[in-house]
Amino acid sequence: MPESSVGASADRVALETGLPKPAVLALGRLHPLALGAASGLVCSLWLCGVTIALLLRGGDQIGRNLSLLAQYLPGFSVTWGGAAIGVLYAAILGFGLGYAVAVMRNGLLRAYVLYIQRRAEQEQLSDILDRML
Repeated sequence: MPESSVGASADRVALETGLPKPAVLALGRLHPLALGAASGLVCSLWLCGVTIALLLRGGDQIGRNLSLLAQYLPGFSVTWGGAAIGVLYAAILGFGLGYAVAVMRNGLLRAYVLYIQRRAEQEQLSDILDRML
């Protein structure tokens, strides 16, 4: 979505609900595929960058701590080929993590908004019943 349409829809929702525009933007839905892709890209670039930095630095024991990732990522090592394998693993794991975070955040936010709506409805109903008695 272009930024102008996001701003326009946020303005529309803010007018309809009476909420300030920053609150509408903060409570907006996260796109799971977009967050997953961004997370996967950042994770893969980070792992590749760290591996290449260690390779360029050199030394007797290259990346002793980073090589422990081979316990979780089979085939990964602090080598040029290992960097390529690590990029694939990090992209897949980062995508999965970002996707899951977006889905859970959207679900929790939706449940919270429904809870607030139900409480407001109950409060209005109890107020009406109090006035009747």
